Amino acid sequence: MTARKTAFLGLCGLVLTPLILSLTACGRTEESPTPAPQVHSADDASSVATANAEEPDAAQEQAGWVTVRVLREADGALLPDVPIEIVWQASDEEAAQLKGVTKENGECRIPVVPGARILQCAAMGTPLTAPIAETMMEEVLADQEYVVELTVIPAGVLGGIVIDESGEPIPQARVVVWHSIPSKTDGENEYDPETNAVADDAGRFMVGGLPPGPFTLAAVGEGKVALQRVSGVVESGQLHNGLELVLGDSHEVYGRVLSPDGLAFPAGLVVAGQPGRREDLQMTETEDVYYLPSPQIVTRVDESGQFLLPSVPDGYLWNMSVRTREFLPWFGRIQPDQDFVEVVLSTGVLVSGRVLAPDGEPVHLADLRLFADRAPQTTTRKGGRFSFPAVAASDEALFLAYAPGFMPAILRPDMSQDEVVLAVELQPSQAIVGQLVDADGQPIPHAPIEIAFHSAITADLEFLSQVPPKKRPESIYDLSRSLTDEDGKFSFPDLYVAEFELWSPKFGKEARVLVRPGQADVVLIAPIQ
Repeated sequence: MTARKTAFLGLCGLVLTPLILSLTACGRTEESPTPAPQVHSADDASSVATANAEEPDAAQEQAGWVTVRVLREADGALLPDVPIEIVWQASDEEAAQLKGVTKENGECRIPVVPGARILQCAAMGTPLTAPIAETMMEEVLADQEYVVELTVIPAGVLGGIVIDESGEPIPQARVVVWHSIPSKTDGENEYDPETNAVADDAGRFMVGGLPPGPFTLAAVGEGKVALQRVSGVVESGQLHNGLELVLGDSHEVYGRVLSPDGLAFPAGLVVAGQPGRREDLQMTETEDVYYLPSPQIVTRVDESGQFLLPSVPDGYLWNMSVRTREFLPWFGRIQPDQDFVEVVLSTGVLVSGRVLAPDGEPVHLADLRLFADRAPQTTTRKGGRFSFPAVAASDEALFLAYAPGFMPAILRPDMSQDEVVLAVELQPSQAIVGQLVDADGQPIPHAPIEIAFHSAITADLEFLSQVPPKKRPESIYDLSRSLTDEDGKFSFPDLYVAEFELWSPKFGKEARVLVRPGQADVVLIAPIQ
C-alpha cells in the first residue's frame, strides 16, 4: 500500500545539516553579495540514523515496517539525507515518535510495534526543501510494510547579518525562526522556534528549510534581547537576503502585585512591551518583509504575588499592564534600566449573572458585551452563567446579550455597587420579512438591504437614541444587513423590539420604510432611476 502527500506542514520541526547552502538549487532570484555561511544543525541527524538499518535485528524480526520515500516535486527524484519522523500509537498508554534519515535511495525504513497505528509521517525541513507531513490512521501488522511517499517542494531561505546597536557584527550569534506571524511568537503561550542556526565569525547567517508562508526571524542570546526582528512572507524557493538582526543588552525586571488593602495578590496577567510596538514597523527593500521591535513579554503573577520580566532592553522605556478578574486593570511604565515595579490594584465593579430562555432553560454560548470604561466580551458557560473582569463604575454602562434565534437583550446595569448580578431572559426573535420590487412590482434580486435604529417603542429602550450606532446590537452582532434572493425577498430574523428604518443602499434612502420585528409583509419599492 502507498500513500502520497504534497502539502507542507508549516509547524513541523526543522533539522538543518551543516553545509554551505547551494542557493541556486533554492531557486533564488538575486545574487548573494558574499558566500553563504554555514548553517548549523538544530539536531544531529546521525544520532537517529540507526532507524535505517538495512537488516532487522532479532528483536525487529516480527516488527511492522514503515518505509518513507521522499521525492522532489520538480522532477520526482528520490532525495537522500532528509530527516524523517513518524508518530505511532499502540494503545492509549503506549505511543512513540521515531526518527530516521533517508539513505542514498531516498528511502527511510523504520520498524514499529506490530499492530501500531501510524498517526503522522513527516519529512522535516532541510536547507533546500520545505517540511511536509501526512496525517493518517493506518495500522501496520507484523511483517507488513507500509509505504509513504512524501513529495517536497523547494524551501524558503533567509540570509543576513546579526549586529549590535552600534552596527558591529556579532560573531557566532544564535538565529531562530518561527514559521508563523509575530503575534504567535511572543504571547503567553510562546512556543519554541522551528529553525535554529548559528551565524559565522562575521555575524552572517543563512537559514533554509522554511515552508511557504509567514515567518518571524530573530537573534537571541543569554543576557541579550532582539532589538530588531524580521517578519514577512517567504515563497517556495525564494531567498530573502541582506536582512539585519539587531541584538542588544537586557536586564531582568522583578515586580510585586498588591491588592487595594496592601496584601500580596497571587493572580494576574502581566504584559510588557515597547510603546507603539504594533505601529513601529519598517519595511525592508523586499516586498512583504519588514522589521519590527523587541517582542513583548507576557507572564503570570505567581502565588506569592510576584512576577519576573526576564529580558527588558537596557535603556528603553516600556509600557506594562496587569490584568485580573477581581480588580481594575493596572497600566504603567517601566523606566529605562528600572529593575523593580510595584503594582497596587484598584477596586472595580464585578458583573455576573445568568442568561435564560423564556422556558427557564439556560442559553449556552450567548455572546455578551459590557461597555463601561472598556469593552470586555464573554460567552455564557454551563447553566447560562457568565462573569466579566472588573470594570470601572459608570452611569453610561451598557450590557448586551445575544444568541441566534433570540432578540438581543439590552440593559443599563446599575453600577453603583461593587458587585452586580444580572438575570437576563432572552425572548424568541420575530423576523422582519419583506420584498424589494421596482415601480412595476417586479422583484429585484441580489440587492443589499440595510436597517438602522429609528426610535424606541418601549420606555426601557429610550436611552438607545443616545447610544452611538456602533454600540447598538445591530452593529455589534452584524444584524443590520441582508441580501434579496431570486424573488427579491429579504429577512432580518434577530432584531430587538424597536422601530427601524429599512432601505436598499443600491437605491438610496429616498426609498425607505419604517418597520418593526414581527412584520412579514414589508414591501420596499425602488425609485425609478
